[in-house]
Amino acid sequence: MIKRNNIRQLLALVVVVGAFFIGVTLYINVSPVPPPANPQPQLPGNVDMSLQGIRFTETKNGSEKWDLIADRAEYDKQQDLARLFRVNFKVAGDRRSGEITITADRADYHTVNKHVRLYGNVSARSASGMEFTTSEAFFDSSSEIIRAPGKVNFADSRMRVKGVGMELHTAGRELRIFNGVTATIDPMRLNR
Repeated sequence: MIKRNNIRQLLALVVVVGAFFIGVTLYINVSPVPPPANPQPQLPGNVDMSLQGIRFTETKNGSEKWDLIADRAEYDKQQDLARLFRVNFKVAGDRRSGEITITADRADYHTVNKHVRLYGNVSARSASGMEFTTSEAFFDSSSEIIRAPGKVNFADSRMRVKGVGMELHTAGRELRIFNGVTATIDPMRLNR
């Protein structure tokens, strides 16, 4: 005769094996929910909108004053400020200098007064060959002046100038370097 203890052990074994097979079957047949293909990062609290590939253009009397292009922008409506990343800024110059193209890692565009602050590897070049580099520049839209508070390296076909602090009038190509000025002038090209 079969002892009661053996029946209990056999019954426990059947329950454990059955639970194991049910668990394996559920694991195989129930597929987990895949994660979203491209989860969107949460925007910081001060950002109302984030955009890819953005362009701002300012025109006056039918002609383009400037064109501001960025790979990415974050807009803060409360401050009327667009923070731009990987920036290409084109400013109309006069007939002699031509269009000035400024590139920078980042920029802040104030949508009310239309001023642009560029910072991080700021580099500019005009159609005539004038160029300058600095760490930060500011474009005053109303006066059409580019200002740089820090160290500046400026060059064109006739001279090279280094200093601290710069003002460049885009309409008349008037340049001012304020402090620590060193210049190299090519006398052969001066009268051209």
